[in-house]
Amino acid sequence: MKKFILMLFVCLLAELVGFSNLSAQTINKTIYNCSAFTIPKAEAASPALFAYRWLENGTEIEDATTTTYTIVKDKAAVTLGIPSQPTAPTDTTKSTPAITATTNALPEYVTIAGKKWATRNVDAYQTFASNAHDYGKFYQWNRTTAYLATGSDPSPAWTETSITDTTWSANPCPPGWSIPSIRDFENLDNAGYYDATVSGVYGKWYGKESGCTLKTCIFLPAVGYRSRNGTLDFQGSLSYYWSSTQLNSTNGFALTFINNYSNYGYDSNKASGCSLRCVK
Repeated sequence: MKKFILMLFVCLLAELVGFSNLSAQTINKTIYNCSAFTIPKAEAASPALFAYRWLENGTEIEDATTTTYTIVKDKAAVTLGIPSQPTAPTDTTKSTPAITATTNALPEYVTIAGKKWATRNVDAYQTFASNAHDYGKFYQWNRTTAYLATGSDPSPAWTETSITDTTWSANPCPPGWSIPSIRDFENLDNAGYYDATVSGVYGKWYGKESGCTLKTCIFLPAVGYRSRNGTLDFQGSLSYYWSSTQLNSTNGFALTFINNYSNYGYDSNKASGCSLRCVK
């Protein structure tokens, strides 16, 4: 079960009149996914005036000024807090010195048909994207270069040369992870799938035929792909995810889907740019 540090800066007003005596109390706690933490009264000054300015990884969250903030984004981990020197509060009502924070963090993997599937696409080399719906980057067969998954310019310069490597000796997945085989994709496909939109991104849930969540299934966004000349095609409607299994010297197998269709045995030219979803 993944854990993260919740850093909560409880800023209180020493005097009800005049904001010059604003001080800060820092409380650091480690909490776990989907658990809740309430600041004990013994750890907070009372009576006190609290100024809440919630931040996500150092950036102030718009309109998040109440005593409770719930993490609803599908991120692996976040750090929440309040600035150590916030602007003076305008609400002079005394508040109860207790703040509750809950998490809905994205797990690192979901186990489907006995295999641990990463919950995010590969982004930069050996790095996962931040969110389940993020496109990540494109990769050619057995190459380590990460190409942009958006825009007409693949960046860096596209390599159009033919690829005849029979296996993936290179591994763009993070350490401990690998590219799934065609059998892995077959088992994933047989576990069930259906169309869905997550955070405004179209794709497919895999793992069940209905009722999926980010903790029970994996979401594959419809990233599209880059053809062997680097052209971006079908983004938002179709996707190709490389397997580690080749069809022949020029083509490799990939999981592809569009609308209500899914095919774990589709093949693509090895010089094409496809997405990666890792297993272990």
